[in-house]
Amino acid sequence: MFSLVESFRSALQSIFAHGLRSFLTSLGIIIGVASVVAVVSIVQGLSASISNEFKGLGSNSLTVEAHTPFEEALQGKENVLSLGDYERIVAHIDDISNVSPSFSPFGSFGTTVRAGAESTFTQVLAVTESYMESNQVFPRTGRFIRSGDDISRRKVCVIGSKVLEKLRLPREPLGQFLEIGGEWFKIIGVTEEKGESFGFSKDNYILIPFSAGRAIAGSESKTNIAISFTVDDIEQVDAVQGRVTSLLRQAHRLKPGQRNDFKVQTPQQLSDTFDKIIATMTLVLGGIVSISLLVGGIGIMNIMLVSVTERTR
Repeated sequence: MFSLVESFRSALQSIFAHGLRSFLTSLGIIIGVASVVAVVSIVQGLSASISNEFKGLGSNSLTVEAHTPFEEALQGKENVLSLGDYERIVAHIDDISNVSPSFSPFGSFGTTVRAGAESTFTQVLAVTESYMESNQVFPRTGRFIRSGDDISRRKVCVIGSKVLEKLRLPREPLGQFLEIGGEWFKIIGVTEEKGESFGFSKDNYILIPFSAGRAIAGSESKTNIAISFTVDDIEQVDAVQGRVTSLLRQAHRLKPGQRNDFKVQTPQQLSDTFDKIIATMTLVLGGIVSISLLVGGIGIMNIMLVSVTERTR
């Protein structure tokens, strides 16, 4: 017992006798531990953010989008999905529901929107009634776009909460008018708030009827649409995905071995893609942490060796 107390007293005496040495040792330990904590926090934060991104979409949802390989994009090529592809899916694919085409009539980046003296730049999507269910976008107040709006080409719109904030509109803006790309649209609903993802707002958008968007865009041949739908039986998701792929390959006249000019993805596949990115980031950050721990460990071992050597006869 005496030996234990004496060793503890000697250690404390050595710590206070060499304040700078003790501080540097503590600093090495703090940096090593802080690096590990920082990496774990970053990885866990990214994983949680991705989970929140896709949890709103059911595992039985499918999204079809055009895909242009990078080397083809450099050559000025751009693959598109046409309205005919949407009609083929509706006509030939069974066991699906809530089939909804959507596209950006003012371009992928959006357009300027004005309300009175206020203006903002936001994305505008032309959608159908089924978009609400297939993409889990529900109105907080007012209503969503209906089939009657689409048939009659009514100039109505549903806005996200971020647009509401940027244009300084009242919390209940139903009945007010917005100037969207030079066209006037009546607000009929405001969607539920979804927050941010990777620093970008998921509520900064405006939805208009699909037919109204087609009238604004003009030429249908240049319209690049995305198609989303739900599979009635979750066990048939892979089978439906295969049938859609075969149908579009045949429609686009792709030869065996030729790459698809479109993508058919589920929320799980999108999540898996992000998981791979996170795994790569984890390896990189893990390497940085390992270097920090190695440097800190060498410094601590050196100081401990000096302390022990001083007390050796």
